[in-house]
Amino acid sequence: FQTRLATAAPGFRERISDRLMAAGLMTVGQLADRIASGAATQTPWHRGIRGIGEEKARAIEQVLRGGGIVMPPSPA
Repeated sequence: FQTRLATAAPGFRERISDRLMAAGLMTVGQLADRIASGAATQTPWHRGIRGIGEEKARAIEQVLRGGGIVMPPSPA
């Protein structure tokens, strides 16, 4: 989980990785924790991350799931 976002998933575009890292999410583990926290509190995990809306957030979750990372269900 300490894999850096910039090298973690080839499905992440550099610009998306840059935006996540600018928000302090440097590793896949940090991103997974934020997604889990959002699911637990029913708060969109991407809120406050410039340039990441709901559509990109779902795409990011799909990339993580495709890489074998178990993600919590998204809040409805």
